[in-house]
Amino acid sequence: MLQILYAFTVVQQTTGIYFDLPEGEVEEYGVVECGEILKAASQREHILSAGINFDVRIAHAYMRSLKEAVMKGIWNGLCPEWFEVLNGEEAALSTDDVELLEIHAEESCKLDSYFVMRFSNGTTRNVKLLEQLVFKSFYANKKIFEIAKPPSCALLDIILAKGGPEAITESFYNAMRNQQQSGGQLNETLVRRTKVQWCLPSLKQSEDLIKEGVSLYLKGDKNMKAHRGNFFSSSRAKQYDVSKVVDRIDEQNGHCPFLAKH
Repeated sequence: MLQILYAFTVVQQTTGIYFDLPEGEVEEYGVVECGEILKAASQREHILSAGINFDVRIAHAYMRSLKEAVMKGIWNGLCPEWFEVLNGEEAALSTDDVELLEIHAEESCKLDSYFVMRFSNGTTRNVKLLEQLVFKSFYANKKIFEIAKPPSCALLDIILAKGGPEAITESFYNAMRNQQQSGGQLNETLVRRTKVQWCLPSLKQSEDLIKEGVSLYLKGDKNMKAHRGNFFSSSRAKQYDVSKVVDRIDEQNGHCPFLAKH
């Protein structure tokens, strides 16, 4: 949705709305990707049973409906809740009796969802796009739903449902990649280490685990021999509580922070 809004960086003049991008490029934006999604979605059982026509050849029509909903949500003032006003300005964005003249991406924040809005009363607002509220509007805002139309909303639903698990999987495998050691290791060991990193908070926040681990390391038990006690020092040690990496990890709560003791 953020990418769609970037494609719609526009200025409103007396004769209409003008895009920064050529009109043809705006029309084609996202159509190819939409067609690829339609190929897979059209075969889903619940789509077939609902009688929704996900023909790839009309991908442009579905994208146009989504774009129109985004446009009217902004320019018709249907969804001021999409934006959070920044820099200590008004607590909420309100377009009552005020015409929006211009919206453009903040040049210094091209990778973030920050925009500048200029209104007919001379005011300028620095705002942040709240993407979760934008998506929510397609489910909860009747006017937006009617503009986008049910098939386009169903398409958006499929995209959101597919993107969530994919992000979780990528994050989990990044955790697994961090646990790999040179020389190889048993896959069972790698899986266990990954689960520990994924679920547990920083070990520094878990005193009982540290005490048990240190005791096991130094004294050993019936299954593991005791290790030597080693001490490492660095000229930069005084810059951090332990080290730069350890201090950074200490800032993170992990995926199951309730297991930590604070």
